[in-house]
Amino acid sequence: MEKQIEPTSATKIDIDGDGEEEYVITACAGRGTGIYAADLMVIKKGREEPIAYLSNEEITEQLEARTKLLYDNEFQMVTLYCDSESEPQAVLDLEKFLEGMDAGYDTMSLGNIIRIENKDNRYWVTADYAVYLQGMFTPQYDCTIHLTASLTYQQEKHSFSMGDIAARAVDYTQNEEASVGEVITEFYTDVTHDGTEDRIVISVPEGITWDEVLSGVESGELSVYVGYTNANGKKVYADKSILEREFSPCHAGNCQMFLTTVNDRDYLIETNFWVGQERYTYKYTVFFMDYDYNYVMESAYEEYTGEPGDTSAFFDKLNFWINDSSIVLYAADIDHDPDLLYSTDDNRINPANYLADKAKQPQ
Repeated sequence: MEKQIEPTSATKIDIDGDGEEEYVITACAGRGTGIYAADLMVIKKGREEPIAYLSNEEITEQLEARTKLLYDNEFQMVTLYCDSESEPQAVLDLEKFLEGMDAGYDTMSLGNIIRIENKDNRYWVTADYAVYLQGMFTPQYDCTIHLTASLTYQQEKHSFSMGDIAARAVDYTQNEEASVGEVITEFYTDVTHDGTEDRIVISVPEGITWDEVLSGVESGELSVYVGYTNANGKKVYADKSILEREFSPCHAGNCQMFLTTVNDRDYLIETNFWVGQERYTYKYTVFFMDYDYNYVMESAYEEYTGEPGDTSAFFDKLNFWINDSSIVLYAADIDHDPDLLYSTDDNRINPANYLADKAKQPQ
């Protein structure tokens, strides 16, 4: 039987760079309770048949081939790995969700919800894992993992390639607001790319002092709150954050977050440089986000055992995103002096020197 599709959007752009605009069409290939499957196609003007077609089935197959889920029955947690990396991309705590549903975990799978959208002149696929519980046939999405990946048109093959996969664990059943202790510094920038500035807060939890964070005894926190205009036309910020990170100048808390502006767009850059037990890992991710998904513009990961390798190409790519606008939100790194850098409104630290130091290491 011929596949029935429903066009949902059409854009005229020169997607293959031949000087002529093509029609890029997204279409719904299936919908229902807990189901939405989208396809993507490219049609040349004057032709009826697509020159390129990416089905939701192909998207699901690619995502499944590049991701791996592990379920810990004791702690009721799901860990997701992408592209054979040793570090997890997302960790989903199902304990409270399963308790509320009064059911046991069965499995998680992709394919029911596949969406395609255009953001910042790029096409992106988003996919939601369905959670299946023992004795229940209806997929659950209140507690799940969202995947996002960019789609790039390949002219030679008349096909789309899938970029880096971003993953975010979400639990919509937990609506309590996180308590914020002392605010150390805050910045306002549009990391959601919706035209309204968002709020980035560096803080310490209640009962903890900043001195304890500086000494490595406790951890500081970064939170991102979406900015929006309310019904009265006033700019306000959401009470619940869409991104939370902990950092500490000790080995377990080694991590860094920078803020940068490239081509009039604001991005977060998350890096992690780990050295220990003859293992050397280097990772960075450049991304923006919305309420549900992270959108990765670029990422790189290198890992070496025994001796560090040549990371010059890694840092060259990373430094493309660093310019005069870039600031260190935090850089917690026990292998660097000082072991904790952070910017304030009066003292904005550019990450260029820190990254130059890391490029010169091994330690």
